Amino acid sequence: MALLPGYLVRRSAHVSLLAVNPASISVSSALALEVLDLRHSFQTDAGRLEVLKGLSFTLGAGRVLAIVGPSGSGKSTLLHLLGGLETPTSGELIWGGMSLSGASQEVLAARRALEVGFVFQHHYLLEDLTTLENVGLPGLIAAQPNDARAAQLLQRVGLQDRANFFPRALSGGERQRAAIARALLTKPRLILADEPTGSLDRANADLVFGMLVELARLENTAVVVVTHDESLVSRVDEVIRLEDGQIV
Repeated sequence: MALLPGYLVRRSAHVSLLAVNPASISVSSALALEVLDLRHSFQTDAGRLEVLKGLSFTLGAGRVLAIVGPSGSGKSTLLHLLGGLETPTSGELIWGGMSLSGASQEVLAARRALEVGFVFQHHYLLEDLTTLENVGLPGLIAAQPNDARAAQLLQRVGLQDRANFFPRALSGGERQRAAIARALLTKPRLILADEPTGSLDRANADLVFGMLVELARLENTAVVVVTHDESLVSRVDEVIRLEDGQIV
């Protein structure tokens, strides 16, 4: 059953469904992400709609990039493409030196399980797993369980006392902090965050975003965050403003 966006897990078996061993794929690069002339379009009743129009940028390890722009400018589409959840019409995406062009779905899924962490506006914690089990879930997906790492990350986000709590017993801010810890579990090169503070009040939004930025820098993980919250933009390293599918 589909449990997390971009992942497919059979919880009853507690095994990965990946056909490729992620550890067998070796890539390296000083850049966490490279985007080269990225374009995406789809067919509508009114004709072909071009959503992204030739985007190019790079992002280094430990850097935080904010993507801002009006609704309909292509922000969410770009994030889906960056995560390998959709295939661009043309252009090239490179994760840590590995081009996604022509990669099989098996290789892409295996690489994504290790290379990319996701944080969404809604935490997507599984209600029948404890906080610790939720944080450790990406390790099971990647066939590399690491309970010690999960416990360490819970401590870093201040939830060590909530390890055995179920999500329903956590506040909204605590759930999102657990989601950040989960995204970092496999030490990914890249975290993609879609409005990660959109459902939080100002105090919790500032706390959660601060933790995301601080931990990403400590872990040398690049972050791409889509946000409408202009107050957060001043805390990132780089900003891309999209308008009508273009960088402005």
